[in-house]
Amino acid sequence: MCNNTLMLTWAEYLRDIQGVRPPPDSPISYPNRLRASLAARYTNQTFTVINEGNGGEITADGAADLPRVLTQDNPQVLLLQEGTNDLDAIGFGANPDTQIAGVVSNLRTMIRAARGRGVTVFVGTLTPQRAGACRGYAPAYVTPANDRIRSMVAGEDATIADIFAAYGGVASTDLIGPDGLHPTDAGYSKIAGAFFDAIRQRLEN
Repeated sequence: MCNNTLMLTWAEYLRDIQGVRPPPDSPISYPNRLRASLAARYTNQTFTVINEGNGGEITADGAADLPRVLTQDNPQVLLLQEGTNDLDAIGFGANPDTQIAGVVSNLRTMIRAARGRGVTVFVGTLTPQRAGACRGYAPAYVTPANDRIRSMVAGEDATIADIFAAYGGVASTDLIGPDGLHPTDAGYSKIAGAFFDAIRQRLEN
């Protein structure tokens, strides 16, 4: 659903979308679906997948909070999928080049923080947005942002989970909900599948 307010400030928008994504323990959240896929394939292992995602988070906040998360959770593997909220700021007047550069820089900071602790890192590309929908603020900038993310990750000993490609690069109504931004049930399955495939390709080869 979309907020009926005609004009939102950027701060109001971030507060508004915090309640849109599924809660961490939701069965449709991609971390829970990924856990199920891992358990089904690697039956002799036990997996703990901790969902530390925060609705409305921008990458600068994620980078600032990651050291705490790494200390608290002590993971072997880190999955990063952030940047959409940064791009949506473009719809509120932010400079596109600045926003994309910030996403890339903050993701690089997070990768290096994790790699410095011996953590294997997977980075998801950003999902497509639907032009004209109430929360599809930056559809034209998703592809250039993903190109920059892929290029950066390739030089950082991290692995891309190409979610954008798994969606076929299109914000179809079966994968992206009516707001043009948030995934549907099937969309979250695609995210889990993209990370699962990336994990298999890196760790099984």
